[in-house]
Amino acid sequence: MSGGETKHGDILCIGEIFESIAGKDEQTLARTLERSSIKTMLLFESVYGISPLLHCARTGDMSHLGLVRCLLRSGLCDSETVDSKGRTVLAGLVGAHAQTERTAAAGFLERMIEIVIEGADDSTACYRMLKHNSLPLFKAFLSLKQYDEGRLFECLTCALTKLRVKLFILAMDLELFVLGILADYEFRHLSGKWTGGRGTTVDEWKAQAGVVIDCWSVIGKRYDNASCNDIDNRLLHRLLVIHNHLYFLHYQNQNHQRKFLEHLRLHEAIFCLAVFWNTLTDPPNIVIYRFSVNKRILMEFVRMIAFQLVKVKCFLEQTEQKLREIIGECESTIVHKKESLIAELMEKMRMSCKVTICQQYEAKWIAIGSSNQNPDTLIIEMIKRIRKEDHEWANSKAHELKALQQMQKQWLIEQFEGRLKCIKQPQNVADRILAELKRNPVDRIAASIVASESFDLEHLMRGKDRRTRRKLIKCYGQLRQLYSLHKIYIVFSHVSRVQPANVETFQDCLKRTVMTLGEMLKNTKSTPNMPNGRLKQAVGCMITRRFADIVISLRNSYARPFALSQLLIDANLERRVYSSLPQQTVVIRMVMNLLFVVVMSEVRRSFYGMLMRCGSLDALRSLLIYTSKQDVFFTPIQTVFGQVTQYFANVKGLLEELSKYPFGNTVEFTKIQEQFQIQCGIVEEVKAMIAADKELDYESLRQK
Repeated sequence: MSGGETKHGDILCIGEIFESIAGKDEQTLARTLERSSIKTMLLFESVYGISPLLHCARTGDMSHLGLVRCLLRSGLCDSETVDSKGRTVLAGLVGAHAQTERTAAAGFLERMIEIVIEGADDSTACYRMLKHNSLPLFKAFLSLKQYDEGRLFECLTCALTKLRVKLFILAMDLELFVLGILADYEFRHLSGKWTGGRGTTVDEWKAQAGVVIDCWSVIGKRYDNASCNDIDNRLLHRLLVIHNHLYFLHYQNQNHQRKFLEHLRLHEAIFCLAVFWNTLTDPPNIVIYRFSVNKRILMEFVRMIAFQLVKVKCFLEQTEQKLREIIGECESTIVHKKESLIAELMEKMRMSCKVTICQQYEAKWIAIGSSNQNPDTLIIEMIKRIRKEDHEWANSKAHELKALQQMQKQWLIEQFEGRLKCIKQPQNVADRILAELKRNPVDRIAASIVASESFDLEHLMRGKDRRTRRKLIKCYGQLRQLYSLHKIYIVFSHVSRVQPANVETFQDCLKRTVMTLGEMLKNTKSTPNMPNGRLKQAVGCMITRRFADIVISLRNSYARPFALSQLLIDANLERRVYSSLPQQTVVIRMVMNLLFVVVMSEVRRSFYGMLMRCGSLDALRSLLIYTSKQDVFFTPIQTVFGQVTQYFANVKGLLEELSKYPFGNTVEFTKIQEQFQIQCGIVEEVKAMIAADKELDYESLRQK
């Protein structure tokens, strides 16, 4: 069909649609809509200045409800389409209904709401009503549905999660109203005195691993797919539970990590889980992190960890059983020699001690034998008693006991090397067993060793799991770099906006800058900072070697409120230094900006690679919708890099001007120029990379 025929057909259709609405003819309207398209609806609105749906709904006539249902079922009209005032059809009806309530047909707004939510479950109905972004409309919807508060809480949490996934911003009054309902219900039904707590048993890690495995069994059945459209509050709740139990699994206590899970890189997984969860609960502030971590890649990480935890749990339970057997065999191989030693000691005591004392030790010996306890404590106590009477003979028996213990230790090490090759430090384990045998039973010793010692479990990792682990490490590295440099960029931006005349505010702002730089350069595991490799390269090319050490030292001084180094700083000297600091830190700011540009470009490239690996069009579309409406990196990259190039252009002009003076011929000035040329080369490489990345057009890809 030619373009002219198509336009003529559309004109005929809009005329028939108008006449059908005017005549309230549902059958004719339905037949016309079958021949129509989105283009027809747009042409109708351009000709008559109003959409067909609004034309039917604005009168408030109950006889138009059938026409409204017909338009919505066709899929060519949407109740969420906004008018010139930014209101949807239903939101506009609320105001009109309030003004003309006495004369309009009763119940028209309620019937319109029922048509819009027809066929939807309660959660989807709340979601659809919230998208109209009208508090009066939502209150009318709630008064119509009359949910009980428990069901309303479930529906609202699901609806809010969907809106946050799609980065939908609610009106302030509507958002406060919804959050007020949720907070009220949570306070009355979901709060109270916590009677639980972390376990105190040595094998509590098994229960924690079991919770992670159970949560994944539910997540894997329902959410383990390539789509990002099915994120809801049930998924977020289970991911939060997994995050918390992985934290308890990773950290045995405040200062020690569980060594047998080192190969799973739980620290990185916990960080990625936390970032993903926060991108959905606080979307406006951290949209940029959606380009690095999304539901699909997170499912890979959690799947790998849950699968490995099953294998680790099974393997370590077998290891614990073998440990118990080895400890039991160790005791049985040496028990006869220790009994002979005790018999000699008892004979010696009968010759030199009172009868009552001998009877006490005989009773202890019988008690140890009946309970299968370790007799070393009794032997040591008897040797100390005999040493008062015969020092040399007691020392000889003490050496015999040490020889027996050394024999036990050597035997244990040999058994570990032959039967438990996964133990990384068999000598430490043997020492610990011999020490704990004096006060703990065998079962507790074996469980305690399994829970806290180092085991080589790399052989449990499949090839697929190793690839997922490498992907996890890469994702974590990008996230921590992006987080740290973004924070530095914001802090430096604040410094440029603060007026130096406001001394206290300006100085506090500069102190915060120094502390943030120090946190980044310190590179501790507890905070997301720059990796050492990239830092050394930047420092070596653009910053002096002492810079990192000085900034870290200053950070440590200001981070502690009662640091001696801070108390020794003279207040006037500190004020003078900080007054000149902005001019001295310009180059530092440009280096950090350059690193920020590189990291943003890397994250952006990785994201486009992720788009290329989408297995279906639906998966690609859902990932684009989840991420953002626009490329949030493109403008910041151009802006920040523009600041860098402007700075280097100014420095280049300054050096050219200074080279005309006599000191321009000195060796020192020549070295400065050479170093500057190296830095310019780095800037040119980044410029070429950015120019190549301009071909990646996010907006056009999302529209397609």
